[in-house]
Amino acid sequence: MKKITLFLLIFISTVGFGKDTINSEKTFELKKQTGKKTKISQVSSYGYAILSEGDDFFLLEYGKNFEKVFICSKADKTSPEQKGARVRFSTNDRYLCINKTEANRKTLEIYDTVSKNTKQIKTEVGNVVNASVFDMDNIIYQVRTEENEAKTYLIRNGGEPVFITDGLGGRWSPNGKWFLVEESQTNPDKSSKKKRIIMLSIFDSDGNKMIETNEFGTSNWIRWSPTSDKIVYTEFGSAGFYIIYLNDKNGELSIDHSYHFRPDKDVNNYYGTLEPEFSQDGTKISFIRSDEDGHYTYNQNIWILEDGSYRYYQVSDFSNAQINDVTWLKSNELSVIKEDISDRSNIEIHSVKLGRQQ
Repeated sequence: MKKITLFLLIFISTVGFGKDTINSEKTFELKKQTGKKTKISQVSSYGYAILSEGDDFFLLEYGKNFEKVFICSKADKTSPEQKGARVRFSTNDRYLCINKTEANRKTLEIYDTVSKNTKQIKTEVGNVVNASVFDMDNIIYQVRTEENEAKTYLIRNGGEPVFITDGLGGRWSPNGKWFLVEESQTNPDKSSKKKRIIMLSIFDSDGNKMIETNEFGTSNWIRWSPTSDKIVYTEFGSAGFYIIYLNDKNGELSIDHSYHFRPDKDVNNYYGTLEPEFSQDGTKISFIRSDEDGHYTYNQNIWILEDGSYRYYQVSDFSNAQINDVTWLKSNELSVIKEDISDRSNIEIHSVKLGRQQ
């Protein structure tokens, strides 16, 4: 396996290069209800957003002027683990993952926002906490056992669930050929205080392991490119991220090389790259940058890294903003959920469109 790690050079000037202009438009604004915790948590490329108001969850439909469609309410006895994370989009954001409680165990309902069909996932092993849905017949789901162990299971072609490995974070590649897992393994170093180590492991669609590596450390944010041949992988602490380039040859998957991106420091000498996401054509990566003083984030904006040239630049000009979600709607358009940290009474959805200038 060829491994080449390239490190970013700080660009002093972008004169002579094309870059994206800033073109941001507010498309929706929601006034928070007094006494009700209100949040718009995610936008999907299928034209929906998830809204929570108090104990109730709704879909907001873009095509119907953000009409509210009721999804569900929290159960009376909601565990701390369920609060704030009861309803979310799967990695294929056509599908909703809805946590419910049955016989004191968490189950998962998969809801197809296109066909309106549902599928229930439950297990006697423990609590079903999350899933990655390629389609209703091909699902990776995660279970927390009573001993708080993390387990990953695969439903393949509508068959019975099969245990894959210890670990969480299962994510299908967009082409359905692979899935990755943050695999938890027993540490072979018996002298270490860490009993378990985390590996990035990639499997084929039948659950056969193709790649296993700890070269890039641990991460809390891993995303496939839409072309399924690259992964963006945040480094611990979100100071930067890796682009991992994969090689698919005759059904065998390997890591070809990687690129390590870390931007220049901000005015207070802090790095910061949050939630990097590939554009729909796989040529750009959006990420959130914060202005920080070490204890407090006082503004966030969207930046773009161009894959290949590795030039990066700012494409939003928000002030006093906290960004809650970024979704690529097209290869030149992003949807951004933001709040003004000086006035928490409103939530806004903005459309950020990328246009070229020389």
